[in-house]
Amino acid sequence: MKPSPTPEGELRLGEASFQTGRPFLFFASRMSEPMKRMREEILRIARARGLPIWLAADSLPELDSLPLEEVQIACMDRVRKASKFVCVLDGSYGAPLEVSETCILELELASALLSRRDISVFLVEPFELDPRLAGILETLQAACPDAIDWVAKRREDIPALVTDWSERLEAPSKPRGNLFGRLVQFLARKRTENYRDLDVLFLDGRVAPLSPEPPDKERIEILLRRSAEEDKAPNKLAHLWAAIRKLSAAPYDSPKFRDFLPLWHRALGRWASASAWYGLHGHFLIGRLAAVNTIVAIREKLAREDHDDEMAIQGTHGSIASEYYSIAKQVPRRWDRRKLLERALEKVTFALDQGQPDPSGLLAIRGSVRLALGEARLAVEDYDKSLKVRVRRGEDQGRIGEAEVELAMGYLRSGRIWKVKDLLEQGVDRLRGSHRPEFLVRALRKLGFFYALTLRRQRSEEAFREALAIATRLELEGQSRQITAEMTRLRYRPAAKP
Repeated sequence: MKPSPTPEGELRLGEASFQTGRPFLFFASRMSEPMKRMREEILRIARARGLPIWLAADSLPELDSLPLEEVQIACMDRVRKASKFVCVLDGSYGAPLEVSETCILELELASALLSRRDISVFLVEPFELDPRLAGILETLQAACPDAIDWVAKRREDIPALVTDWSERLEAPSKPRGNLFGRLVQFLARKRTENYRDLDVLFLDGRVAPLSPEPPDKERIEILLRRSAEEDKAPNKLAHLWAAIRKLSAAPYDSPKFRDFLPLWHRALGRWASASAWYGLHGHFLIGRLAAVNTIVAIREKLAREDHDDEMAIQGTHGSIASEYYSIAKQVPRRWDRRKLLERALEKVTFALDQGQPDPSGLLAIRGSVRLALGEARLAVEDYDKSLKVRVRRGEDQGRIGEAEVELAMGYLRSGRIWKVKDLLEQGVDRLRGSHRPEFLVRALRKLGFFYALTLRRQRSEEAFREALAIATRLELEGQSRQITAEMTRLRYRPAAKP
């Protein structure tokens, strides 16, 4: 059970309270002892001006009695609900958490980055940078170049800077962490015409290890288990981030730490899956593309018996193809989209030619790429083969339902509309009875589109609303954005806030 430090929908600032529906600023929790007086001054000014600033030490009265993991999850949740994120750093890293050995400041920064909050980082004199903090700041700088003010300020100047910035909460602003806008700009540059530089690796190997000692495998296993137990995508990512940061002391490209490669494989495989649902697509150091590129490199060093079957598809060229397909959907220029899709087709065909015990996932990826390229007949052939493989292998109802939904959409695009309705509805029903809520969201979105196309407006809106409710509950931001955009385009009523 996750902590519920305040009544639902309400955050507390000292004696005052404010609703989460109102924009508020998250003030990073970690501050060294000499900076606490500065924090108190910031909160005093905030109270006097009626500014909504949330700080764990001030807002969670039971902070000291909560397990560290629950404090971590509570802070992650508040970061994701905030409009803006601010932290003041003197260069120190902070006390590591018990299990992950990752300080809560780093986890909050990672959560703000993943949630695309409007981030501002102020440095205070004297500023002496801890190598562990340098690693995460380098990642933040790569994603949000204007988030960090690298000129250290006098301690007495910081309260005014923070409170003045927070006063602009109500004014509309363009998020500094708009990774998708940066992605579009990146792909539009001439130097990416052949897309040879889409070989980015996870964290680029530049994040400083948390400890000079080799990681504790048992603790990494604990974090991986906890990530699997989480329903919400951001909470999965929080645990996986802690596991990966522990693994950073055993670099995946070092022969000295070859026995850690299976753990790297599992952690990055789960990251690739969770980050895809969270919408982290593109040339980004902690995005899905970086993860799958790294897994492919790791698998080349692993014996086949060391591979994790659960995440096997994340470590194939088919997963790279899937990511190229996802990126292509966001690129505005038709020529750029086609180039990415053609590269995706090459990658997934290569993966299929290598031979797979279960090729159904790769066939589904190739079907989607072919459909996007306008090759509907070939796409239907791939989707049909994928479904037959899963039926023949006796797969669970959810995986069969997923394949039925994809085949139905192939029929729709190829003009065989009479084959769509029953197959699509049957696939959605199978997914409802399975434990694959993320795939149910995607299937419901496709069902809603079909109903809209066939003038069943009420049923279409119901399907979209069900999909949005699940996506919102699980915080699948990538799917939520797509559903909201489609509902707006179809002029459906705005959804009630959860």
